[in-house]
Amino acid sequence: MNLKSITRLITPYLFLVVIILATIGTLYWDEPLEIMREILALQNYWTSIVIYTALIALATIFAPLSVAPTVPFMAKIFGSFAIFVSTWIGWMAGAIIVFWMCRTWGQSLAERFFSLSSLQRIEQKLPKHLDFSVLLLLRLFIPVDVLSYAVGLLSQISFRKYVVATGIGIVPFAFILSYGPDALTGGNPWLLFSFFALLFAILGALAVFYFSEYTRPKALIYTHSGKFHADDVFAVATLQMVLDNSQRRYQVIRTRDEKTLEKAKEKTLVRDDVFIVDVGDSYDEDHNQFDHHQFGGAGERNGVQYASFGLVWKKYGVRLCNDSSVVEQFDSSFVVAIDAPDNAQELYTKTELGIDPITLHTIIEHVYRQAEGDDQLGQDADFAHAVSFAKQLIDKALLKSVNAVEKEKKAGTVYDSAENKRMIVTEEHIGRNYFVKYKQVQLIVSPRTSDINGEWGIATIPETKNGLHGRVTFPRAWWGLRGKELQDESGITGAKFVHRSGDFIAVAHSRKSAIEMAEDTLQYYDEHNKK
Repeated sequence: MNLKSITRLITPYLFLVVIILATIGTLYWDEPLEIMREILALQNYWTSIVIYTALIALATIFAPLSVAPTVPFMAKIFGSFAIFVSTWIGWMAGAIIVFWMCRTWGQSLAERFFSLSSLQRIEQKLPKHLDFSVLLLLRLFIPVDVLSYAVGLLSQISFRKYVVATGIGIVPFAFILSYGPDALTGGNPWLLFSFFALLFAILGALAVFYFSEYTRPKALIYTHSGKFHADDVFAVATLQMVLDNSQRRYQVIRTRDEKTLEKAKEKTLVRDDVFIVDVGDSYDEDHNQFDHHQFGGAGERNGVQYASFGLVWKKYGVRLCNDSSVVEQFDSSFVVAIDAPDNAQELYTKTELGIDPITLHTIIEHVYRQAEGDDQLGQDADFAHAVSFAKQLIDKALLKSVNAVEKEKKAGTVYDSAENKRMIVTEEHIGRNYFVKYKQVQLIVSPRTSDINGEWGIATIPETKNGLHGRVTFPRAWWGLRGKELQDESGITGAKFVHRSGDFIAVAHSRKSAIEMAEDTLQYYDEHNKK
């Protein structure tokens, strides 16, 4: 342990000793205090009180300066109540100004008044979900200045909750410092009781914080700093969801420092709760190292190379859905669409219009990447917002994948039991894409999904999943017709609609009329496609 580490360790205790000595000193320094009382309290009372309150506020802003050790002396000079109120007002004013500064100018201004490295150390200890109750708890034992900067820069708590929690949370410490000398020497039992009650409240808050879930080491997720992309955002989001499910606390560390990453790799060899994502030039699934930038990459599936999202999903996807079929379905329908572009694999060809589609990559880069330059805390905050969005999207998309797997199974059962494999009739809507792999199937007749009037649909089966064109076409004369016009042309009572493309879908008012339309369609197709 070097001198810097030792200093950092003992500083809070030295500060506490200074406050205790200052409180004790007020019991013995009667003559100097009497002289100051004469000058400040009797001759310049309001001027002195205003200056003192302003100094309290300024000390909160210009951290880590502190005038807390002077509070017991001021209480002896001006009276406990006056100093209690002034100290509370000064701390509140400073805390509000700090919060406003951090939310308005962020890291660029905050660094002028507070150490960035100190803020990063505080971030490691803050709970990931900082709500009103947690902030109130922290206010009881963490210095006003330190916590104000940390909350303003590193949390999303609202201004109203911040002000209320701060206003209540700083009362005990302000009371103890202001009333301490009188409580210990004044002979007032109620004041002494209040003093120790608030002191125990502070110690109790400290115990609750450190002897609850926060005593357990945080899981560590390392990823690169600077600009981020969809693959590292979704990879980190997946790991956070896994850790959330197991109620584990975690910390995301964004860095490119080689020494830090080397130490992180060493940690992965002995801990299973340390992860390195999209950085480090190493893929080692057994030790949670998930990079794909190294020479040779990190493998591929179905022709799509793995990026960090795919590597994390490959190992931990089953922890989120408990079904290997869903893991595979989600990978093939969602994960690959994020992995491929990050590996410079094109998934589409532009038309002559030359317009790029809006993808998750563009959303992440254009909506969530706002901080520029060397604003590391701003970039970290942007990354956290993007991860939050990704977690919501993964959660919803997983439900779609679960449903898709169920539909695949139902489609197989329906196909196996169907007498006519060309024209599948089912009493439950499944979706035409689930029958693509069955080459015999050309049409599927089923109830409409969003219909409340008993309508049925006839869908052509595309050659490829999500393909636009079906394997058969409806009779040419039906294309684009509706209602009576369609019924007159087809001769089928209950025919309602045929899509104008001719090889997509049609709608009928009943099961019987839908089957008639399907049978006529196959007959028409056979007659017009004879070789």
